[in-house]
Amino acid sequence: MKTLLIYFVGMLISSAAEMLIVGEPVADFLTLPIEDRYSDASEIVCVYKVMIDLDLDGQPEVLVGHHKMWLGDNDGIYFAVYRVTSSGKYERLTEPKQDIRLMFRDGLPKYNFVGRVDEIGASGLLIFNPPHGDAVLSAQRIESRQFLSISEGTLKILELPGLDLSNQSEQAFFEKYSEQAGKQGGFSCESLTSEKLKQLGYSLPDWTKLPVSINSSVFDTQQTSSDHSLNPQKPNSVNLGASNENKQGHVTLDQTDQSLNLWPWIVGVIALIFVALVIIKRRSR
Repeated sequence: MKTLLIYFVGMLISSAAEMLIVGEPVADFLTLPIEDRYSDASEIVCVYKVMIDLDLDGQPEVLVGHHKMWLGDNDGIYFAVYRVTSSGKYERLTEPKQDIRLMFRDGLPKYNFVGRVDEIGASGLLIFNPPHGDAVLSAQRIESRQFLSISEGTLKILELPGLDLSNQSEQAFFEKYSEQAGKQGGFSCESLTSEKLKQLGYSLPDWTKLPVSINSSVFDTQQTSSDHSLNPQKPNSVNLGASNENKQGHVTLDQTDQSLNLWPWIVGVIALIFVALVIIKRRSR
């Protein structure tokens, strides 16, 4: 009885761990049951494969994404994030039904910094999002910022407020990290059109229809295009470098930390073991 229980527990933990391991990021991304991906107007036009070393360990992570023009969003690209494992396969750091909306601005160094951000106390990718398509406004303000990092195998994302570039301290923050991308971490992007994907041997699914293998109930909870982060709830913001209210040493980082770990499984397994041991003990009396 005990041996069988231990084997069952091991299988549960093993299955939970393997759920995130995939063989090839682009093929995996194409078949993810991402909420609001499937609609009558959905079409695979161009998949973006970005290589960037988020944690500065010398091994670039892979971000695979696609825009969602069918939602009226022509600017953002919605990514799943992967990192290579020691076995040569990939670990997906985002959940199967979720993606992250990012705007890389073609990787321009002015708006993308890879490295350590002192004010946050971590290394990662800092993205400045200027007003879209307006050079004059872009010189006056930054609409919003995002910070992606990896800590203990978990992808973290901070949604940060914008910057008023007429404010001296906020301008100083922007200048500190602007024009430095590529010095640390690097950045490369490959655009894969639908025709290119077919030439490379990828099988393109039909995003206008729900896959038979996916239970339609997973789409009951709808997210707006502005809520695509690692957490289905609206991400918290941290007012960092955007006002004089934050004093040095008193910045709170409200992180949207979607932990892709095994704790829910482990807690359930421990409870199962406890119940089984109680039953065994009672029967042995």
